Amino acid sequence: MTLDNGKIQSTGFLSQVRPKVLAVDDMESNLKLLTHILLRDYDVYTAVSGQDALALINEVNFDIILLDIIMPEMDGFEILKRIRLNKQHQDVPVIFLTANSNAENERIGLDMGASDYILKPFNANIVKLRIRNNINRNSLKKYLELSLASADQGIWEWSLTDDQVFFNQLAGLDIMRNHDDSLFITHWENICHPEDVTPLYLAAQKVTAGESGLIDMDVRILDSDGNWVWCNIYGKSVYNTVTTSRYIQGIYRNINHRKIAETALRESEERLGFVMEATGEGVWDWDIRQSLVMHNKAWCRILGLEDGYLFHHVDIFKDLIHPDDKDRVLQKISHCLEGNGDYQSEHRMRHASGRYLWVIDRGRVVKRTETGAPLRMIGSLLNNTDNKEREDKIANLAYFDQLTNLPNRRLMLSFIQKAIHDLATISKHCAVMFVDIDNFKTLNDTLGHRSGDLLLSEIANRINQVLEYAGCQASRFGGDEFVILLDNLSANKEEAQASALSIARQLQRVLNEKYHLMTHEYSITPSIGITLFNQSHLTVEQVLSEADTAMYHSKISGKNRITFFEHEMSCEQGTTA
Repeated sequence: MTLDNGKIQSTGFLSQVRPKVLAVDDMESNLKLLTHILLRDYDVYTAVSGQDALALINEVNFDIILLDIIMPEMDGFEILKRIRLNKQHQDVPVIFLTANSNAENERIGLDMGASDYILKPFNANIVKLRIRNNINRNSLKKYLELSLASADQGIWEWSLTDDQVFFNQLAGLDIMRNHDDSLFITHWENICHPEDVTPLYLAAQKVTAGESGLIDMDVRILDSDGNWVWCNIYGKSVYNTVTTSRYIQGIYRNINHRKIAETALRESEERLGFVMEATGEGVWDWDIRQSLVMHNKAWCRILGLEDGYLFHHVDIFKDLIHPDDKDRVLQKISHCLEGNGDYQSEHRMRHASGRYLWVIDRGRVVKRTETGAPLRMIGSLLNNTDNKEREDKIANLAYFDQLTNLPNRRLMLSFIQKAIHDLATISKHCAVMFVDIDNFKTLNDTLGHRSGDLLLSEIANRINQVLEYAGCQASRFGGDEFVILLDNLSANKEEAQASALSIARQLQRVLNEKYHLMTHEYSITPSIGITLFNQSHLTVEQVLSEADTAMYHSKISGKNRITFFEHEMSCEQGTTA
């Protein structure tokens, strides 16, 4: 039942209504505690069994579900399976409640689609934080999907490992779907026009081989009525370092009307103008020999310009491009004019107000002389500012630790990979420091996880203070482990080692200073392992393993030490400073 209607407050991008939380636990005391914690900010519903929970789910649209794992008759895993069968709750975040931190249970839950775990006994601040983060993350996802849908765009993903293609639902393109309104295709041959399949696979080969940065193709897709619909398929290569799987991910758009418009363009200038204006996108038509560009009104509206700019010299367009993007954009246009494919660019353009907008600009040469010289190029402009801002917010969640605001493990792996890659052309040394906080578990056991979180935040602040001066990059690698990259040390090994040691000693000194955690004063020590490297054939795993090994030797040598990796460390003690 609803325990409190409360006052209306904003909790997401789209809603001004208090979120609804369902808490499922067979112990009334746990439900009362959760209700007490959440009542101020949420409408709380409770259920003491799986059957009660499923009955409520059929009646109420919940924003998040808290689900106990171990319950009689029906455990949390079975309840989650049945929740996902309810169409309205397929994407609702589910957080498991458990008294035991069991890695296998956690793996099973996450594999089934659980969003998070909360350990018992409950910490009120942790409960609130995780619920708020999951609701906000889900709101971001819905907002992105809504934005794509409003632009008649959808998301697609192509797994090159098993050749499966996934499309989300796109309004205006009715493809056969399975029961959850998403589409899984074993092979492109099942849905793509036979004439477009081979060029699509060739484009994918160029992307994975590094010959091209993206796929941007117009292909025909079979709809549920058996008709071929033109779609623009745009995507980039993504490599999952954990699963060693490669994907191509991107957006697709129903461009059937645009194809019709292109045909009409060749037949009638008047029909072209009508169709261009009807699209709602900023469209441009460039007479290359006269250096004159014609626009529709939407192009001017996007950039806040008066209708007097419907016709202007091409230099006005160039002047509107952000100075940092200009050379890259003009180079892409030049490649297109030379016959090297279509023009595609994402860059910033100056609005009439003086601010800069992110735009997606596309173009194609539609007329050439008999010798191939370009005469006419047409294209479209799309305001992508809102999407870029949302992408930045999503990236922050994906690549930064939410407790310390440091880069997380995923982002640090990419930093190290780039540093290794740069060694192929730059003569220098790099170093990776592995910092582990000694006896951190003791703090959590004695003062609680809240104090542990406060300590980790303060450690991150102190690391940043040192590295701001040193010009390095730090990350929270997980738990009480921090990894630091020094990517611009001297080419001389002795000088590089001395610089790394100096920074490590500064870190050791500031981390050894006392910490004030609420009402407690606490001291910790760091064990630091360092590996130097200057070869581009190394792997990220090798570098991290060496730093971790050196840190381990700091631990076994008495803790609160700094150790450089040596190849003999597999059987001998390393060099400890």
